[in-house]
Amino acid sequence: MELTVISTFAGCGGSSLGYKWAGYKELLAIDFEKNAVQSFKANFPEVPIWKRDISEVTADEILNFCNIERGELSLFDGSPPCQGFSTAGKRELEDFRNELSFEYIRLVDGLQPKVCVLENVAGLLKGKMAGMFNKIYIGLDSLNYKVLCKQMNAMYYNVPQSRERLIFIGVRDDLNIEPSFPTPNINIIPLKNVVPNVEGYHPGVFDRDIHSANRVVCTITKTSSQRFIRNGKEVKPTISEIKKVCSFPEHFKLIGNYGQQWARLGNAVMPKFMQAIAEHIKNNILNISTSAPLDQLPAPKKYPSNSKVGTQKAASATKKIKLKRQSWKPSLTSQFRNCPVPYHLDTYRGCVYNCRYCFARDLITFARRKSDNKSFSYLIGNRADLLDSWIQRILEKDYDYTKGAEVAFKERIPIKIGANADPFPPIESKEHITYDILKVFEKYDYPLEIQTKNPAGLVEYMKDFKNSNWIIAVSLISTDKEFLKIVEPGAPTANERLEAIKQLTDYGIPVMVKIQPAIYPKVIEDLQELTIAIKDAGCWAFNMEGLKIRITMPKSEQKLYTELSDYIGFDIIEYTKRQRKNSSDWELSAKEKIAYTQYAQILADKHNLTFFSADAIPGYAGFSSECCGTEKLRDYKILGCNTWTQKFPNKPSYTSKHLEKVYVNFIRSKKNKNKTIGEVCDEEMCNLCSANTIEKIA
Repeated sequence: MELTVISTFAGCGGSSLGYKWAGYKELLAIDFEKNAVQSFKANFPEVPIWKRDISEVTADEILNFCNIERGELSLFDGSPPCQGFSTAGKRELEDFRNELSFEYIRLVDGLQPKVCVLENVAGLLKGKMAGMFNKIYIGLDSLNYKVLCKQMNAMYYNVPQSRERLIFIGVRDDLNIEPSFPTPNINIIPLKNVVPNVEGYHPGVFDRDIHSANRVVCTITKTSSQRFIRNGKEVKPTISEIKKVCSFPEHFKLIGNYGQQWARLGNAVMPKFMQAIAEHIKNNILNISTSAPLDQLPAPKKYPSNSKVGTQKAASATKKIKLKRQSWKPSLTSQFRNCPVPYHLDTYRGCVYNCRYCFARDLITFARRKSDNKSFSYLIGNRADLLDSWIQRILEKDYDYTKGAEVAFKERIPIKIGANADPFPPIESKEHITYDILKVFEKYDYPLEIQTKNPAGLVEYMKDFKNSNWIIAVSLISTDKEFLKIVEPGAPTANERLEAIKQLTDYGIPVMVKIQPAIYPKVIEDLQELTIAIKDAGCWAFNMEGLKIRITMPKSEQKLYTELSDYIGFDIIEYTKRQRKNSSDWELSAKEKIAYTQYAQILADKHNLTFFSADAIPGYAGFSSECCGTEKLRDYKILGCNTWTQKFPNKPSYTSKHLEKVYVNFIRSKKNKNKTIGEVCDEEMCNLCSANTIEKIA
């Protein structure tokens, strides 16, 4: 996982060099001083730096410039000017530089990095400045961070200089890790090890004593008052020598005259000192995922969405889409045993988003095995005119229980649009196939659940649909951009989806998010941030269903899980194999599912969201059995005899008895073709009860 950092009060780049050595990628640096910015540019041409007054910089500007979301940044670094606090200065409380620490805290609040690091002088703990220390500590702590401050000396972290500093480390509460610091190294580096041709030194204006070269150098300040003793004489150290004393490499460039270059080094954070801190944070905080305790995870105050709505990536990948038209009607699915709404219709066949975990990809591949058009850039669009004709015919007919799709429509069982193929591929903006289908259903005020990874496609249509009988379910399994690139390489980004959701909810359309598949343990790591994003986008609910891994899978799928395992540092296949096996898949055990389901429920309650579980687990979980959120619809019925609905204590009254009479002749298996849906569900419930009884006895 890429570790990112943004540095404020960056100076010539001491902290930045430490983070670079520790393996972080710096997205942005900010400093106000011209000479510092010039020196920084000379050494870090790949890192953008703003010459800005920090009090005029906003978090939104930073997020937009770095193309990151709030909460995504790994580490936010700040070394506010220390002169107002330093015992080497006047230590005036009203010194304007003291206020810059609170500008840093303001940006922490806006960015919500996983970790924040603030460096300042040890004088902040002393005398009248102690009150300022308390304000800084309380300011960070109030932002839902666990904060720890420690007085540290750089000489114990591979720097040949005694340089005491206060280091604040704040770890965002949802990481569930306490701040900690690197272990000091008692083997200090004396001056003679880095500048071998000197006998000693004297510190300068505050100390005229001669100190041995067998000791570390005292603190290098911004004023060039220190002197080395060479051949019994006091000499001014060269800039090259001061670089060594400050742990900068020889090739590090400094701009300006001798005094300016010395000031850059005297004001800098020692690179090896910061490297030690950064490596410790990387190894002991950022690279450790947590899952408990989960009942008091705080939320950032606001989720700023900053991406433009669109699907440029998908659009660019599908410029050569071929399309033909056919007609098909809604159909019942084999999920009727455990789903109250087993009724769906795709407006397209084929899907350009090509999500690598999607089982429907293989249904399409199988259906096209003898076709010349096997590519996923080939789509078939449904015909709205023939769908409307079918509806008109069945509404005039009596119930025919051998034709389940007709019975379901007459009973107003909600139709899931987009169960196997997304209804909003980029070509929709030209062909309007889904639009035409939705217009047909609007004539009958028919209840629909619209499932999509591209809600931006629906935003374009809202002005043409008033008071629609819809629930929108947007698929979004993470806000981790790199993770989504692996599993959903052609889909809109998380930012694009969230911004489109916000526009839909602003229209008054109920939108929920489907976290399907929930990929363990990544879902535990991401769920807090994802839940906050869902809430701030205006959603009312979310559901979850765990990943199923097929026992027999194609090489492309094996490659996917290998890549995922490498990315999250966890062998998904091997772990899942040890959990639970059903007839065709491996999946997590009930214990693991219950654990992340409980976590989801805690987060839902915390953020005033409704949570639905779509996992088959003992007992029941979530708000109701209608895990697709159909309760937001009007004038509809559900199948009430399925096992999932029967588990819930409050049985709905709006169930369809007619649908229970339908013969099970609509699925591939012919085992139950002479039985009704109601009879098959009753048998399933009996088998389930028997299995639970045997398990309790065992």
